[in-house]
Amino acid sequence: MDGSVIGDRPASSAVAVGVDLNGVRDRCLIAGAGRESFVGPPGPVVVPIGSNHVLTGDEAIASFHGRGWPSPPEAADVQPRLPVLAMIQRIGRHPGPESYALDLVLGHHIRSIVPPRVRSCVLAVPDLPEYDEDVRNAFIESAGRVGLDLKLLWRPVAAVLGWGEDATPNELAHLHDAEAIVVQILPDGIAATGLRLEILPLGGALAVVPVRRRDDLRTVVHYDGGNLAALLRTAAEIDADGDPGVASQILWSTGCYWNPMAGLDAVDGLVRGTGGCWRVIDGSRTLPEPVAVGMTRAIHAFCERHATALRHAGLVIVEGPLAGAALADGIDATTPLTILAEAIRALRPDGSPVVSAPPERGLVALGCAVYGRRRALGQTSYFDFLPAIEINAIRDGRHCFVHLVEPSARVEGGMTYERSLLDRFEVTAGTEELEFYLLKQDEAAARHSLVRFANPPMSDVRVAVHVTQVPAQGHARVEVRPDAAGALGTAPVLLDWGGMEAIEQDRDAILEILNGKGSYPIVTPQEAHICLWTWVRANGGSLRKDLYDFLRIGAPDAANAMAYKRFISGRFEKTFAVRAAPMFATGGADPDRRPYTLFSSDGRPPAAIGADPGWTDLLQAVLAKLDSDYGALFGAPTLSPTQQSVLRVLRKIATFTFGACPPTVRGSFRRMCIDNAPDRRATMYMGRVLRDEADLAVLFTFLSERAWLSMNSGKALNSDIAKAAADVLAFHESAGAVLMPEQADTLAEFAKAMLDDCADHRRPQRYAGALRLTAFLLRHRMRRHDFLYPDASDEGTANVGRKIESQLKAFKEKIAKTSYGLQHDAAIDEILALLRHRGKGLRIDIDDETSEDGGDSDE
Repeated sequence: MDGSVIGDRPASSAVAVGVDLNGVRDRCLIAGAGRESFVGPPGPVVVPIGSNHVLTGDEAIASFHGRGWPSPPEAADVQPRLPVLAMIQRIGRHPGPESYALDLVLGHHIRSIVPPRVRSCVLAVPDLPEYDEDVRNAFIESAGRVGLDLKLLWRPVAAVLGWGEDATPNELAHLHDAEAIVVQILPDGIAATGLRLEILPLGGALAVVPVRRRDDLRTVVHYDGGNLAALLRTAAEIDADGDPGVASQILWSTGCYWNPMAGLDAVDGLVRGTGGCWRVIDGSRTLPEPVAVGMTRAIHAFCERHATALRHAGLVIVEGPLAGAALADGIDATTPLTILAEAIRALRPDGSPVVSAPPERGLVALGCAVYGRRRALGQTSYFDFLPAIEINAIRDGRHCFVHLVEPSARVEGGMTYERSLLDRFEVTAGTEELEFYLLKQDEAAARHSLVRFANPPMSDVRVAVHVTQVPAQGHARVEVRPDAAGALGTAPVLLDWGGMEAIEQDRDAILEILNGKGSYPIVTPQEAHICLWTWVRANGGSLRKDLYDFLRIGAPDAANAMAYKRFISGRFEKTFAVRAAPMFATGGADPDRRPYTLFSSDGRPPAAIGADPGWTDLLQAVLAKLDSDYGALFGAPTLSPTQQSVLRVLRKIATFTFGACPPTVRGSFRRMCIDNAPDRRATMYMGRVLRDEADLAVLFTFLSERAWLSMNSGKALNSDIAKAAADVLAFHESAGAVLMPEQADTLAEFAKAMLDDCADHRRPQRYAGALRLTAFLLRHRMRRHDFLYPDASDEGTANVGRKIESQLKAFKEKIAKTSYGLQHDAAIDEILALLRHRGKGLRIDIDDETSEDGGDSDE
């Protein structure tokens, strides 16, 4: 894509990327200290070549692939030239018979729109019924398949935010509480969306905040003759004399139509007919007559139908990817934008603002970037409504539908909407299955799901229903939570609109049929960073050099044990068993203060290291030697004191590979757990390396037993237990569900005891360990939704939950600020919210690392 820098703006602490994906001429804009704009070719296509290669952008346009010519060879290739316009109109809807993955191909195109350095962006979607949650979810997933974190924004909202970014304070001040209409010239037709405007102070200046409401104008007038693709096909078949192959070549192998669509100079096209004859299709500066006529008629019909709304709106913005199309040439040169804007001005009182935004202004991409920047800065972007969602329930013995999302719900754009149903419902004793129906506003079909229980509840089970959704970002998540742990089975009951069966019955029919017969923190895996691999120490030492020296050090036998120990304790441990922040490793060049390791908790090095044979071959040899040397010592009948020290250092070093820990080392940890006989401080490392379900079960049995012993030993509590349990629960998605209820209860009592202990002693690392264990124990709610809920019907877990809640409040209000500092305040707030099932989804990062001589052990 072409890049340019347009304008300057005051420096901002947040850089954001906006994308206008429209299939006509896509645009990307990066907003930060300045604005950097990228514009794609008109009429973009994507050409999949094989299973792993996709041509996009100018490369796809210029390629011979799929042109249907006899030569060169790639021109006769059966791989199609896929119009982006058609993919946009099909993704998330009815799948076709393609041999390629539509979402992946479109994902590659979206990836090509933004610069390679970009990892997240905001993309505009039309506010039309066709772009429902299935479609929006498909956009998000398609970008995710190519490593792009995608957020969505309604196109009319983006247009207003883009306009407001450059509006003067005087222009904004007169529009508070005004009604605006955004008119868009889209491939689907002439669309209009009404919005209310709020003018709020943000970042020291006035800013526009659009408000999207359910009952506002939301309409589209289709072009006479069909949408843009249909109009173009009609014109191409005329120019191709009815030859469908030639028509496709005109459309997707030449710029004959797309250059005038983008307001560019005419260009001729070369095509080959089915009879083998070559033809030159004369280019034109204007659109083909069927297209121009169809668009012009739609413009006049739109203005006639919506004259009253256009007349009374406080602001009208006209924009769209087709706004600059050339409808006529010469002295009468005109575009859809000029025709539509002039027609609207003729309807409005003199002086009423009509903003006419040509495509090159990049209004929508700018608005998306503004939205992204505001979200990053914690500022209000816009307000939205959510479609009302209803679920079936029983009241007074009768089936009915109750609202999960109220029709009037208003939520800030980009923020998560959550609601727990206030009504209390019961699943009666002996129920073998539950039948769920969901209804959603603006959706014609209801959704149905049948949940069967392997073990029907023995008594009545009270349940609550919880819904989570973010405006415009895909499907809502509905969870049915039993009050009693495990009462409905070990797996949570989750309802996802996109995964449920679509049925034809309406509300009344469903009720006739029926009447006739939660919360925990996200995992926070340890992350790896490449700077630790390339870090050259002040003394000239480096990891690569130490890895090679380790391979040359020999075996840790009796004769070599002292030299071996000096090397691994003096050098190798410091470069391999390292946990450091990039800020420290780079001397401040990288401002990131979070601690990283060489390997992530799943045992992977950074991608660049994993893709480099020079590193991977060396690593494979080092890990094999670690395994061999440790195995030789671990299996020896007797060891000298020096060899015993070597064994422990090797074990510690190996745990810094996390999921890649050599099998002999992992096996030794497993044996310690089974025998309940840890070697000194080995417990603190167990949560790093034991990871599969069988190992997790063994580990949790060991940790709960050691926790009980530690609480009843009369000695200081063993903080290594908290470290290992917090690690495994924080690193592994499934660990919370593997943890057995009685084990979770014991560890919760242990966490409570540690918090009690910290109330009387200034021990920051123990305090951090207690907080981290408390937070990630809540992931056991994957299995028991009322675990540690202060109002749970299970008085045992409720009492512990209330005590922990009281302790955390005391730390926050008194002790934390005087004894332990303010660094954990945000974590405490989130844990307190999670205890009440009201968590905000914040990442909980608590550094509980301690050295082997800096903790407590009961061994």
